[in-house]
Amino acid sequence: MMALFVSLLMFPVDAPVVSFQKVVHKHGGVFLQFQVENLNKQAVHFVGYTPESFTDGIPAGEIRPMYLVEARQANAAWKAIELGHCATGRGELMIEAQGKVTFDTIIPDGDWAECRVGFAWSSDLKAKGTVAWTSAIKRDAVKLK
Repeated sequence: MMALFVSLLMFPVDAPVVSFQKVVHKHGGVFLQFQVENLNKQAVHFVGYTPESFTDGIPAGEIRPMYLVEARQANAAWKAIELGHCATGRGELMIEAQGKVTFDTIIPDGDWAECRVGFAWSSDLKAKGTVAWTSAIKRDAVKLK
């Protein structure tokens, strides 16, 4: 009976909310910045690069997840953008309950009208993962200057 009660408290876990924040200029490049907000009362897990993967670590409040990017022309089907994430330095990480973090992504090349970014996450390390997608980001919203 206690196990049933505990499982009811832990589930369901809602998808984190992923939202476009702004265009950022750093490290000699231009990137899209996103916020991930975990509205749950428990941590959510994701695969990404660990702080030890970088000489200077990762700044507090930032993550480096294995994200997805899709782009499309107006009202066409979404098409995946090949990213080529490196497997070196990747590990299983988490966003604390009620936590907010940011991460940066590439800006898709080519001719597109909208793009979206996916954040793969799971409720625990043994659970099957799912993807939380941003709303469509209009190309006009991506001001590079």
